[in-house]
Amino acid sequence: MLASDSLAEALTERGILYAPDFIANAGGLINVYGELRSLDRERLDELVDSIGDALTRVFEVATARSVTPLEAAKEVALEALDGASEAAGTAAVVPL
Repeated sequence: MLASDSLAEALTERGILYAPDFIANAGGLINVYGELRSLDRERLDELVDSIGDALTRVFEVATARSVTPLEAAKEVALEALDGASEAAGTAAVVPL
């Protein structure tokens, strides 16, 4: 976790590829979710493997929009929340 979001820009300027912690650390949360839902190992592995896909998407968005991976991750997360709330028939308002 970065001490400050402003450090994401400094890392980008130095050519350091930063994986936002709330994505990189998702494996632990997925494991707890799997235990609570009694998921089998195969399904857990699929969910954990999707972290790499999420990071790939974040890095693609960061490059396409010329933003840091942290900003891209936040944008991707908000887009996903908006899509989920639309599917549920509600409006999402998520302050950062």
